[in-house]
Parts: sequence; C-alpha cells; structure tokens
Amino acid sequence: MFKRKLLMSTNSRYGKVDIKMIKKITNRLSWKIISVVAAFFLWLLVVNYDDPIIPKSYDLEVVKINASAITTQNKAIEYLEGETVSVSIRGKKKIVDRLTKDDIRAYVDLSKVSITGAIDIEIDVPDGIQIVQKRPTDMKIALEDIISVQKEVQYYFDGEPSESYVALEPAITPSIIQITGPESQVNLVTSVVVPINIKGVNKDVTLFATPQAMDKENNVVTTIVANVDRVQVAVPILRKKTLPIIFEQIDNVAPGYRLTEVKINVNDVTVMGKDEILSGVESIIINNINLEGQTEDLTVQVSLEELLAPNITIMSGEKIVTITLSIDKLEEKVISIEPNDISVINVQPDYTAAIINTTPIVLTFRGTKADLDKISIVSLNPSISLSGLGAGVSDLKLNLTLVPNTEMITAPTLIKVNLVKED
Repeated sequence: MFKRKLLMSTNSRYGKVDIKMIKKITNRLSWKIISVVAAFFLWLLVVNYDDPIIPKSYDLEVVKINASAITTQNKAIEYLEGETVSVSIRGKKKIVDRLTKDDIRAYVDLSKVSITGAIDIEIDVPDGIQIVQKRPTDMKIALEDIISVQKEVQYYFDGEPSESYVALEPAITPSIIQITGPESQVNLVTSVVVPINIKGVNKDVTLFATPQAMDKENNVVTTIVANVDRVQVAVPILRKKTLPIIFEQIDNVAPGYRLTEVKINVNDVTVMGKDEILSGVESIIINNINLEGQTEDLTVQVSLEELLAPNITIMSGEKIVTITLSIDKLEEKVISIEPNDISVINVQPDYTAAIINTTPIVLTFRGTKADLDKISIVSLNPSISLSGLGAGVSDLKLNLTLVPNTEMITAPTLIKVNLVKED
C-alpha cells in the first residue's frame, strides 16, 4: 500500500510531480512517432506505386577523346575491344521513360591508357539515374608505329579504245607518292595503282584519278593515307593500221640479166600514228636497194623504220625484213612455125581460106632458161584472123600468145592468105 502511494505521488524540491500526467504525455509521444513512421511508409508506398523504380539497358557507341595524346607520338591505334558498351541503369519510371540514348554518354579518355592497353569506359547519366552495370568495363587497344614509304604509281586500263586505235604508256604526275599508315598495314601494300577508263576512246585522254594501295591479293588497303588525293594521267591514243610491204625496183641489173624473183620474209606490219599522218599511208615501199650492174642473186636486210615518217611507229611485226633477189642470165630460143601450125579463124561463111606461105616462120625469144623452157608451138598458139576480109589475097599479122617475162626479138613475117568465095 505504501509502495503504491509512493508511485502515485512524490515530493521534490521542485514541487509535487503527477505520475499520471507523465504517463499520459509519454503515451501520446509514442503514438505520434509511430504515426509519423507509418505515414512515411504509407507515402513511400503510394509514391512507389505511382512512380516505381524501373531498370533499362542501352547499347552505346563509346566516344574516344584525347586520341591526339597517342597520335602525336607517331603511333597508330588499333581498337581491339570495347568500341561499344552495354549499359544497365535504373531510376524512377517517369525519368527513365523520358530517357534516350543521347542522354547517356559512354566515353574513354585515351590519354589514360594503361601499359596493358586498357582504358576504363566512363558513363555519364542524368540526375536521378543509377548505373547498375556496364559490359565491358574497359576498352582494349594496341599501339603501333606509323611509318611512311614511297611507291611508284602504276596503272591499269579499264576497257579498250575504239577499233583500230591503241593506247600507249600513260604519263602519270606525280609518278611517285608517299603512303603513310600503321607499319603492319604499310607492309601489306605491294603496289599503288590508278584505274584509267579508255573504253571506246579514239583520241588522247587526260584525267585525274585516285591512287589505290593494293595488297598481293589485289584488295584495297583502306587504312593507308597518301600524300596526294589524285594524280594526273595523260594517255596518248594512236590509230593503228596494217601496211603491206612492197618492193619497187629503181635500177636495172647488168645487161643480159634480169631480176626474176623477189622474196620478202614479211608480207605486212602493223604501225601506229596520229590519224592525220596515217590517213595518207597505204603501204611501205622498199625502193632503196641498188641493183645497178648486178649479175648474181642478192640478199639484203632493210630497216622498215627508216622508210616510215618520223611520227609513225611499228607496233607489231618485224622492224627489219630480209629481201632475197633472184637474178638470172638471159638466154635465147628459136622456134620454127610451119604454115600448117597456124590456125585460121573468123572465116566468113561460104569462103575458103588458104595460106600461101610455104616456108617456116622462124622466131627468136629471149628470157631466162626457166621461162624459155615454157615456150612451144602449143603455148604460142599461132593464128591469123580473117574477120571482115573479102575474097582475094591478104597479108595478115601472125597472132601469138607469149610466155610471161619473155620477149620476141625477131618480128614474124606477114602471112599471105588467099580467101576464095565458094560457088
């Protein structure tokens, strides 16, 4: 009893304390704290229900900054890994829904490359966005020396010129260029070429072309830079023409001899030149061999280029030809033609013709032995023509068929013929 009274009322120097009042105040404060906490969690629940935290992922290109920190040291950068990054973020739905790729920036600072070639990929996101994950976490690069070498510019023709035209070796300016790039890539380059389009052309071509660095498989090495973007190309286009080779005798051989045969080891050659020059040239004439007083066969080599105009060039065929000249001694042959060997032709109807001559007609021919051996009464085919003649005696010319390359050095006598009209 005493104890209960003691709890209910206590005296102090400050006065009398009411225990009930203290309990009432204490109970009210506890409920207030509980109410505040409950209200906070209720607010949080409501807020998260209306605008929850959601995740989202993006695939981003990694921006490279401060590359000059490497390239100014004459080094080339080869990107091995990490040029794209997959980023997972989270944030309130209202913020995330408005988010685009452009709001997130992935980059590497190449000036911070480690000795292993790794650089941390950094991600910038707007306020209210949390980065959950990035893969990969860093970019990996390799460094290589940049070198320069000089290469002669080569070419290839694309297409063919018009028919009867030919393209000559082009003049390329500059003919040597410098290429620069990573050492391994420069070492792949086997040639630097320019394509030249000459399809269907019939006159000189001047154009500008871009040199291409090619590897041994004829693939373009794209990582190479040249010190010039374009080169000037000039292609001469000439007309081509096939010319026969003709021998022309300008001197006589020794008396009593004859040039009987000419053999040239080449019949024709193909030449090229400007249109206006070739238009008036139809053959190559060899007329510079001196045969004066010659009595024996002769073999001569002749330069065809010396017989052409200065601006005409032989493009195919022999430039030096061999000419064999056969020279034979002339001989004589005598043929006797009996009157009955002579044919009488073109006798009018109702007329009869009779040759009055009774002695042989002696003829002498001159020529080489080979040609004279071809002469006979049969080959000469002697005849007289009575066309348009009336009755009576007439002196007629003897008609003969001569063997080529022979000459008759005695003129035949006239043939007397008596033409009689039949009763």
